[in-house]
Amino acid sequence: MFPFFGDRPVGGSFWQRFRTAAEGFTVTREPNEPTAWHVVTGAGRAVELFVELLGELPPSVSLEIADAHTGRRWQGTDCDTTGVRGALAPLREALVAHGGVEITVFSKDDQVTLNPVLELFLYSTGDRWTEILRAHGLPEERLVRTHSWKLRRQGLTPAPALSDAVAGAAAALRLTPL
Repeated sequence: MFPFFGDRPVGGSFWQRFRTAAEGFTVTREPNEPTAWHVVTGAGRAVELFVELLGELPPSVSLEIADAHTGRRWQGTDCDTTGVRGALAPLREALVAHGGVEITVFSKDDQVTLNPVLELFLYSTGDRWTEILRAHGLPEERLVRTHSWKLRRQGLTPAPALSDAVAGAAAALRLTPL
């Protein structure tokens, strides 16, 4: 027997070791940069998780919303986190059905973004999000299947109910149109 191969089984097949995960998260750490987490899961779970993760932010946050269906954008500062969660909750079903809206909520140290294809991106000066994501049942992976490259504005179908709901949430939060 060759000494290189011995009796130790190699963990998983080639495909299992180098595949991309359909659900999970990756972590990117670069010197002098915030740590970044990329979370991929099903559309419904992504939207629910986004709203839940906002509960981990401080009581006052800044917010930016971009509706790719209409091209409209809003921003706000010093927004009450509970109010933000409450204003975004009614959007869940329409977001899952249509996507096309990017929502970024951030504080001095953390940022949570739901992109138009319903992937989550988190950025932080700390390292707490790994444990929070694991507590939500998501595994850390080497690679996740990204959907970000698939969306083009001209490929979006109109979603007037979603766009109206987004505009209503922006008004309720007193966001400034850009």
